[in-house]
Amino acid sequence: IVKSRVIYFSSKPTDLISNWRLILKGEIVMFPSTVSFLSKDEKLTIKNKIKNMTSMSSKICHDKEFEFCSINLKKIIFKRLIPSMEGDIFLLYRNIKGMEKIIGSAGRSVCAISQHALYQSGALGELSNKHMIPSLLITHGSHVPQYNDIAKVEWSYHAKTIFNSYFQFVAIQTPLSKLFYENEKETYSIPIVTGPLLFAKSIKRD
Repeated sequence: IVKSRVIYFSSKPTDLISNWRLILKGEIVMFPSTVSFLSKDEKLTIKNKIKNMTSMSSKICHDKEFEFCSINLKKIIFKRLIPSMEGDIFLLYRNIKGMEKIIGSAGRSVCAISQHALYQSGALGELSNKHMIPSLLITHGSHVPQYNDIAKVEWSYHAKTIFNSYFQFVAIQTPLSKLFYENEKETYSIPIVTGPLLFAKSIKRD
């Protein structure tokens, strides 16, 4: 009999309390956080990357690209928004570093599954590719093809955080999702037509 163990990243305190029996049995492992420490060199490297990215974006992007309702937002974005993101970027790197340590110590017989590709979960797909671990993205099935030019661009960017990311496989749950994925100019995963998938708990009713 092959025994499996499920590892959860960034679990809420309530999840730890409600699953304490399974945790004590060793059937599941739950991490409230994967935050790890960064060395001085790592911090300096990240700071330089943020600085270079901001400088490059400011030079490449034309002023008109930042106009909305005749208001130019470029100064607000580069002077206020991007600097305020620095703390979040450092925290993301710290979470990724800790998660990679856990993945590295998990052994070879592992796979990764995520319900989206936001933030740390998106990094999970990239780390899985780096360590040659099979990975599957199971997002919701309501991805609908867009035919308006603006909507098409917006949903294409949006899809990169929930549907079209760096996981080895992606679950295609509806015909519309399949059409949406096929219409994307660049795709990164192998699509698997699964039909509807459901995450649920069985509840006994009197």
